[in-house]
Amino acid sequence: MQASLFANLSNLTLSTSLSGGSFSFPKIVAGADLTLGLRFAETIEGQATEIGRALESVKVSLGMMDARPTSGSYKLHLGTDPASAGVNLTAAIAWDATAAQVQAALEALTGFGSVVVTAEGGTFRIRIGDGATEIEAVAVENTLRPVAFVEWYAVEVEDEYVHELRLTQTPVAQTVDFALVAAEAPSISQIQAGGENDDITWNEIQKLSVPPEFRGSFQIRRGYAKTPPIGLPTSAEDIATALEGLADLDGEFLVTEVQDGVLIEFSGEMGGSDQALLTVQVLDQPAGDPTCTLRTDTAEMWSALAGVNAVKEVKLILEIRCVFADEEEDEANKVYIFRQELTMVAPVDAGTRNAASEIDWNQPRGRRAILPFSPGQVLIGNRDYQVTIGNGSATSFTINHNLDAVTVQVMIKESVGGRIVVHGVEFEAAMTNANTLTVTPQAATLAGGVLGSGAWTVLVVSAGQAQYEAHEHAIEEITGLREELDALGAAVTALEDLVPTGALTSRDVASGTPVAQWVLPPVLEVYPSRAVLTLGEGETLVDVAAGDLPRDGGLVGAVHDAAATDVTALPGSPATGSVYKYTGTADLLLAGGLGRRGVTIKTNEHFAWDGRVWFKVVKVEGTKTSWYPEDFDRELFVVAVSSKQLIAKRVAELNIGFEVALRSRRERDAAGYTGDARNTQAQWVLLIEHGAFTGETSPSTTDTNLKAITWNATPILSHRLIVTRNAGTHSFGCRVNRSAGGVLSTDAIFYGASEAGGSVPAAADFALRARLVRFDIIDGVADPRGVVLLRGLNVSLTEGDEKTGKLIIR
Repeated sequence: MQASLFANLSNLTLSTSLSGGSFSFPKIVAGADLTLGLRFAETIEGQATEIGRALESVKVSLGMMDARPTSGSYKLHLGTDPASAGVNLTAAIAWDATAAQVQAALEALTGFGSVVVTAEGGTFRIRIGDGATEIEAVAVENTLRPVAFVEWYAVEVEDEYVHELRLTQTPVAQTVDFALVAAEAPSISQIQAGGENDDITWNEIQKLSVPPEFRGSFQIRRGYAKTPPIGLPTSAEDIATALEGLADLDGEFLVTEVQDGVLIEFSGEMGGSDQALLTVQVLDQPAGDPTCTLRTDTAEMWSALAGVNAVKEVKLILEIRCVFADEEEDEANKVYIFRQELTMVAPVDAGTRNAASEIDWNQPRGRRAILPFSPGQVLIGNRDYQVTIGNGSATSFTINHNLDAVTVQVMIKESVGGRIVVHGVEFEAAMTNANTLTVTPQAATLAGGVLGSGAWTVLVVSAGQAQYEAHEHAIEEITGLREELDALGAAVTALEDLVPTGALTSRDVASGTPVAQWVLPPVLEVYPSRAVLTLGEGETLVDVAAGDLPRDGGLVGAVHDAAATDVTALPGSPATGSVYKYTGTADLLLAGGLGRRGVTIKTNEHFAWDGRVWFKVVKVEGTKTSWYPEDFDRELFVVAVSSKQLIAKRVAELNIGFEVALRSRRERDAAGYTGDARNTQAQWVLLIEHGAFTGETSPSTTDTNLKAITWNATPILSHRLIVTRNAGTHSFGCRVNRSAGGVLSTDAIFYGASEAGGSVPAAADFALRARLVRFDIIDGVADPRGVVLLRGLNVSLTEGDEKTGKLIIR
């Protein structure tokens, strides 16, 4: 199913038009794709008005509303040590376990003390020991059905931790992918070609089609002439007025309104003749509608339909979560959630079961059989032969028509006056062969029994039609074509000689004027933490009070190991400072902890142990022996530059600015914080890199495609940042210059000063990205704690700075 909907942010309703009521989904067959195109509106003074907002993300989910599983079981793995049954890994807990049963499973573990479990509204509240310690937990061997999440989280109440456990069915379908899909542009097609026959004429009629989804303005062109801009909504009268300047002298366009467009008739002096097709040029078209496709052919969907009512349908909730960038600088993003009930029904037919067409071999193939097409099937018109007869003496005439036809029609008229001579009364005609016939005038109808000189005009027409024969014409066979092509080639060569790159381009702007711009995404993040940090207008990281910071997370640093140790499972006695390479086949789960999420390790990926937690590590430089925690790697942005934007004598300049600090909630106790053994400092390395776009070339011959971006091993800019408690503001950037001769060069920008870049793109079509990598902390700190704050990318020390946080081509 496909639907184009207006989402009203004021009342959170979906409708098919700005003035329409709420939209109701029909019943959807499971397995079908659900494609939704969104336009956004707000109710202003009682009127729904379409608006343009910067959409950050869209998530479309389909599922039950806070539903529990109905079968299966799970086990809980408490803490960060390797799982051990009876120690920190519970026995299987049933989907419908009571609070007492959950408590018994947890009490059976050693090393966690007493456990008290109560149930409230589908949630188990769990107090472990004296409640002084936050305990991480993950679910393993999860066989819950329908597929369900096992959610475990801690809530701090009056300096004690209460852990909550809740089972919730997963969505049956979900997507976070969306694309901006633009409506089709207006177009013009020919309805009727103009022409004439004797006294009868008919006018050319063309149709302007305007898709209902199209928004914007356009022009209609006739050759080099064009109408003024035509905006929407419009009418037949408005289009007729706009077309007046395109008509010939004493010509007129007649415009008639039809569904999804208008008919344009060429009348007056333009009537009765074939006309070149008008064309449409779009002047202004809004960005495409955010469009998501939700695939319902999922295992969770079939599980939800299993065992439902006799009509095999289930009611689910469709939830559309839209996140917009706030219009006021530095404020949090705005989240809007639309919900609507949707009924899914089981399909009658499975796509894997197809019935073969029945064949009756006793019956010949009928006219339904499709004949292959060939050029010989193209008919191009009747063949004929015309001649005058009569010499004042002959009484019979042989006509060599050479039409190679055994069936012909003979028509005769008097050469003077044009009277039609009647066959069978005034003359007889007889076939001699396929190329010759005999015409015999009747003596009774002729003066003196003979036909005067040139008295009759004979037309012989073949009853069949000529067939097209594929053929070619040499250039020399077409009068004047060679001279025209030579003149055009000389003109193009002369123009190419005038430009240094040998390629013609044109700009309607002066050098130094922006021709393209990318506004980089805002950043306000905390590592490692799941918390969301907010700042007031004009505030910086310096203004964040220690009490407003999230709980300190565990910080991990680089590991230096010349050779990784191959393992197929988590080592039972891991060594601090060693790197492990996972060589197993199934994914390996590293439990989270110290504010960090758990992570899945795949085959040939690497991880390490710092005495407290497991963490994934990666290399930035393949020849080095240093491995860095992937948790802290951050890709700030990726943009793509085209050679049509960065033409000769243009510069692409990137400027970014950001603020970083390593803070702690322990700062509330200023005296105690200074000497705290958990304090540390950190490093980050900023890289600005360029990459080339590659495409798939097999099988031959592929069309334009994007396979990957291959990033250059040498960055344009590399700079190490030392991150401390005191927030620091940093500014970097780069320039990619294209000379008059088309040669590229780069500059690296450090705090406003520039130097030669470390590498240069090979072509003017390239990608740029910035990353923060190589996170590390000071060695020797037994239990490093804190949070790293990052704010950017448009942070500037200069008031009114309009270029920081942007890539601009001038």
